[in-house]
Amino acid sequence: MASVFGIAFFIEGLAVSGYQIGWTTYLYDIAPERDRLTYFGLANTILAPFQFLPAVGGALLGVVGFAGIYAVAAAMLTLAFGLTTQLQSEKLVRAASRQRASE
Repeated sequence: MASVFGIAFFIEGLAVSGYQIGWTTYLYDIAPERDRLTYFGLANTILAPFQFLPAVGGALLGVVGFAGIYAVAAAMLTLAFGLTTQLQSEKLVRAASRQRASE
């Protein structure tokens, strides 16, 4: 059983690292150079309260059980995936606006 948890935490570490790299790069791309520090500071401040959600999930585990926790997690994952597919590459947006400006 210990090896299953080891594998699960290893995969979670990979996912968190990938998320952090992607989020940082995307924010760097969309933030104007002069405002990047403000964007990063504001984003971290807004996201800080969400660091406590795993503790809330643990507290709710006794009330709703594993099935409820997994259902909420699956719904949030589906929502997040749907929203991220709507993000546009800032480089493509800039290239398109430069092309329109040159016409």
